Amino acid sequence: MERFIADNTLIDQRLTLLGQFYVMDDKKTIAQVIADCSKEWDDDLKITEYVRFELGEGIEKKTENFAEEVALQMK
Repeated sequence: MERFIADNTLIDQRLTLLGQFYVMDDKKTIAQVIADCSKEWDDDLKITEYVRFELGEGIEKKTENFAEEVALQMK
């Protein structure tokens, strides 16, 4: 049972914002980066807003018909 809880806890940590790895340093989590910056700047930092980006988001894929394209070039 403890193994099940430990495995699922690790999965859940990766799905939360603070548990995800930081893009600029993949050895640290967001929570660790915030803690480090708080110490460096001697201030209590909080995330008040964030934007979520998804890989490939906003790129429209053209639907092409290769046979039609070749036929047009042959004319």
